Amino acid sequence: MKAIYKHLSAVISLLLISSSLSPALAQRKRGNTSAPANQQVARLPAEGPVQTCDIWTGKIEVTRRRTEARTEVTRKGEHPTDQHNSGTNEYRSSFDYKAAFDINDSSGSTYEDGSTIISLKGAVSAEAAYVVEEKDSWKTETDCFPDTPRIRTAGKNSSSTITESGSLARTRDDGGLSIKGNRFKISFGVPGFGGKRVDKQSVKFFGWCMPEANPPHDSTDEGEATFSADNFEIVGTLDPKNPNVITGSSQPDAETTVVWNLARRQGECDGKLKITELMLAHHVFPNKTAWEEVEKKTVDGNEVRITAKVANESKKPRSGTVVFKEVKSGQALGEKSVSVPAESEAEVELLWDTSGFAWTDAGKPESNREVEASVSGDSQTAEITIVPKPVILAHGLWSNGAAWSDYHNYLEEAHTYAWKAYAVGADPKVATMNTGKSFGNMEPTFSIERNAQELGKQINHAQKAENAWHVDLVAHSMGGLISRYYIHQTMTDAPDGKPTITHLVMLGTPNMGSPCADVMYPGYKALGFEVEALRQLQTSVVADFNGRITNRKGVKFSILAGVPVLRTCQKKAWGDGVVEIPSALWRVADRDFAPRVHTDITGREDFFAFVKPRLAVGPKKAKEQAAMRSEGDGGEFFAHAAAPEQEILIASLNPRELLAQLLVRQAADPSTRVESSQAVKIAAGASAEVEVNLAPNAGVTFVAPPSVGVSLVNADGEIEQTIEAGSAEAAQSFKTFYADKAGKKTLRFVNSGGAPAGVVVVVWTDTNRLALELVEVLTQPDGSVKLQAKLTDDGAGVKGANVAVKIDGQGAETALLDDGKHGDGAADDGIYGATIHKLAAGGHLIEARATANGAAAVAGSFLVVSPK
Repeated sequence: MKAIYKHLSAVISLLLISSSLSPALAQRKRGNTSAPANQQVARLPAEGPVQTCDIWTGKIEVTRRRTEARTEVTRKGEHPTDQHNSGTNEYRSSFDYKAAFDINDSSGSTYEDGSTIISLKGAVSAEAAYVVEEKDSWKTETDCFPDTPRIRTAGKNSSSTITESGSLARTRDDGGLSIKGNRFKISFGVPGFGGKRVDKQSVKFFGWCMPEANPPHDSTDEGEATFSADNFEIVGTLDPKNPNVITGSSQPDAETTVVWNLARRQGECDGKLKITELMLAHHVFPNKTAWEEVEKKTVDGNEVRITAKVANESKKPRSGTVVFKEVKSGQALGEKSVSVPAESEAEVELLWDTSGFAWTDAGKPESNREVEASVSGDSQTAEITIVPKPVILAHGLWSNGAAWSDYHNYLEEAHTYAWKAYAVGADPKVATMNTGKSFGNMEPTFSIERNAQELGKQINHAQKAENAWHVDLVAHSMGGLISRYYIHQTMTDAPDGKPTITHLVMLGTPNMGSPCADVMYPGYKALGFEVEALRQLQTSVVADFNGRITNRKGVKFSILAGVPVLRTCQKKAWGDGVVEIPSALWRVADRDFAPRVHTDITGREDFFAFVKPRLAVGPKKAKEQAAMRSEGDGGEFFAHAAAPEQEILIASLNPRELLAQLLVRQAADPSTRVESSQAVKIAAGASAEVEVNLAPNAGVTFVAPPSVGVSLVNADGEIEQTIEAGSAEAAQSFKTFYADKAGKKTLRFVNSGGAPAGVVVVVWTDTNRLALELVEVLTQPDGSVKLQAKLTDDGAGVKGANVAVKIDGQGAETALLDDGKHGDGAADDGIYGATIHKLAAGGHLIEARATANGAAAVAGSFLVVSPK
């Protein structure tokens, strides 16, 4: 095996053509063989050029072939304990290399001294392979043990194959031809490239004393090898009888052959159109009319004007088509026709929508781009850096810009430092939204309308700072409503006619309001605290908002809903603890779910799983979305949402999302009555108690900073429920204790923080005695789902009711029966059951409704089906 690697090392290090060609016909250019293969040797004379009509085509080929085979006797009695040890080594190798330089329609200029210089243009291709096979066989006679007779042991047979191969094809200027008098010189290069080494070994043992040593052993190893580039010069004399052909060959050694065959023909002397200059310009925000040269970078989505100067050196007018493309992606950008007078220049312009060009179509960073303009086989390129659109971050209720402190790191990790985040309120001199300074804020706040003005200031600031005509917007909670208002009321279009905001990504936004605000705002108001932000989150207020704020102006909406909490304050609806699922989903086609509570949905995991895939959009998808936008109010781009009271079925546009379809509507609210409200100020390190009287079907909802722990204590001094300070539950905006038993209770608050804390407590009662609960949601082995719902009136089971369930808001409702035959237990016991069809893997929203005794009740659950 050592012989294999010895020969492999020699091949990796050798130059592809190691011998000098015959001096009379060809010589190899000496010097640094790592220089580019397209290095042109022929140099232009000092005199000025004149027009030439010579056009050359043809091919130059370099080939090399080497083989070797030998058989060697290797070892004999080398080991001291061996009685006899002998073997043979069979070695075979082959090396093949071929490089071809196809010259296509190359022309040049003639100079006053009579010399002609032609730039050889064409495709260069090369490939190589190196194969080594080696077989060792040996045998040893020895004693297995001192007391056993001598036996004969046969050793191993091994073979190894090493293959290095690679190929390269390119079209460019890769050589030069100079002719002066009857002498010519051709300069050209052959390319190098990376190769691949595969080492396979098969070892067979037999006859060993220990049986476990006999099984065969096969192994494969791969590695990389490099073939070097090389440059050549061919010099010679034209054949006076046939000066339009340059042909010949040389075989400087038994392994290497160089063949050249070039032919000249007379052109029409009208020349070709050439691209002499390529310029890129964009608008500098906020000037929508003036163009300025792109210096260092532009921003994804900016409109770039590409200007190509086209020259016609011939003595008659010529026409052609200038083709523009982005080189790295290969995406065509457009075409422009051009007519150029004789011996003159003309300019053509193309407006390029750079949307998506900060990314690949796989969502990976790709800011360094190259624009190419070509006409009649001639081309020019210009490099440009395109960075992602800045991301504007809008916080929610009782929050500020610090809520997004980690987003700068997320964006840099996803792309580079060039992806910028601008959180509203991070710099108060720029903009500050006031949705409440702290948890449980009792001071006046801005309205949605006023906060939208602050959002607009932040967007304008980011556009100026980055020269970005388009931005993306990520909003948490109430920030989504503020963003929707800004889009409907204030947002204008960029110079390209597209909306300033490309994508609004909402995280836990209460698009139909929050039940928590329905109970907390009346309590605040009764205490004399007018908190406008809380008032505007009530479901009735947001219903009016949805009736007025309807125009999305072509902005794509997405929503991520949290799903881990069974009840949303006083409402028996699954959600994130503040926003129930239907309220988040509303009328947004692009949606997904996260198993996180309301305040945790802005973390890293949800950024990379939900936010980034919607913002890191490559050229292909960006073009598709632009086409959808231009088609009008359809698809994902709803210019006008339906009236709030309508029930509409929206299909998800992304098949990978958890839910294929959902009926987006607001379930009927139970009749909730606010019984009492109290406010208390707790000093740092102090505690306070609030007495509450809970009726049946009652609860207590309160707001307090995360530093405040709370316990619900009954009349006997027993702690029924508790929330530890600093826990994930304490960090939620609204906390609720549900009364298991009616009676007088005590809320015991302990402020472990270093500052005073304000606490607001609201006691409420659900006056609808009819209650529906999904007590069992169980996936069966065959994939079907068993459901049980419990219906009670003032705690007693209700029989004879109409109970039905709908899955994902689509299809017909499935009736749940209380007949003792549908997995519901005994007949007429108030437990209703049914088994529904197999559900696809993913998350599913289950909504149950019941009507009885002139009242209605609803229940919800969320089921995740694991893939098999």
